[in-house]
Amino acid sequence: MLVPTGGCGEWDRPSADLYDPDGLVAFCVAMEGCTPDNTELHKLECHINDAAFADKALEIFDDWVAPWNCKEAVNDACKKHPLHHV
Repeated sequence: MLVPTGGCGEWDRPSADLYDPDGLVAFCVAMEGCTPDNTELHKLECHINDAAFADKALEIFDDWVAPWNCKEAVNDACKKHPLHHV
C-alpha cells in the first residue's frame, strides 16, 4: 500500500479547489490504521503525481518480479518467435 502524504489527486495540491490538508492527514492516518498486517505500508512524503511516487511504485514492482528474472524470460520467448532473426 502506497500512501502519498502530499496528496492523492491533482485537484488536492495547495491552491487547487479540493486542497484540504486536514482531510489529507485524516485520510493518511485512517489508511495506516486499517492496513492489514499482511500488507506492506509505504508512507511517501510526496504527491501521487510526483516522480518520487512513481519511482517507489516501480522499485516495489521490480522487487516483486526479480525472483522470476522476467528479462531473461522475455528474451527467451522472443528468440523462439518465428519472426526472430538471429
